Amino acid sequence: MSYADVRQGRISKQGILGLLSPAGKKGMSQVVARNLDSCDINEFPGADGGGYAILPDVLSQFCEIITKEFCVAHSLSAKKRIRQSAKRRLRNRDRKKAIKIQVKKVSSLIVSKDAAGTQTAILEAIAMLDRYAAKGTLHRNTVARRKSALMKKLNAVKK
Repeated sequence: MSYADVRQGRISKQGILGLLSPAGKKGMSQVVARNLDSCDINEFPGADGGGYAILPDVLSQFCEIITKEFCVAHSLSAKKRIRQSAKRRLRNRDRKKAIKIQVKKVSSLIVSKDAAGTQTAILEAIAMLDRYAAKGTLHRNTVARRKSALMKKLNAVKK
């Protein structure tokens, strides 16, 4: 599940449960699943053969359900902050997954001893890391550490 899928209205039932059921909230998954069956959700063929197409207003209904039943926040601004953090959590998860995919691509090129391909893949990974550090997904020290490790791997391949 990615942020783009949510924006386009494609999200799986498990994705909703994962998005709206933070760890430590007992009984939240059951409430979401119970309310999920009562909403207007259309099935669509997904990669695994099944899934659900959910409109953004349905997703905001679930945010409201969670806010009403499990949230200790009382002010409107605190409730809005909870809704915003759910969206940000999903967006950051998608970005981190893209970084992991790029680093795995670099690792596979290092194993194949392709110096030119490794260099271009590492430069793409570094650009991606810098971009996500600027947006606040990753801390700048984490990005610096990962860039350093990538450059060490590149230097080892060049030798």
